[in-house]
Amino acid sequence: MGKIGAWVLVAFVAAGIGFAVGRSRAPPPPPAPIELDFVDPFAATVVAPVATQPSVDPVAAAIDRATAEQARANREAEHRARQDARAAEHRARQDARAAEREARRNRYGY
Repeated sequence: MGKIGAWVLVAFVAAGIGFAVGRSRAPPPPPAPIELDFVDPFAATVVAPVATQPSVDPVAAAIDRATAEQARANREAEHRARQDARAAEHRARQDARAAEREARRNRYGY
């Protein structure tokens, strides 16, 4: 082995030792959490909705329940109406495609 080969061997051994030492070191500790020293200016402006506040008056409570039930019924009716409209559009598209197929079948024979 010549001088160059010896130096190459020394370099590889040194690199291997450096790699092994670097791999055996413990990982650095996680960074400390950042503590913010300010108050959120919008936190105090958030107000709970009126519907979530309990009502003391039994008449008002009954009115609140009736209003909530009516709103739910309205939402369900709107949802059913949207579903029915979507289904009607789908049936219309299917009928149009069937008519096109029938027209092609009558015109071209397939």
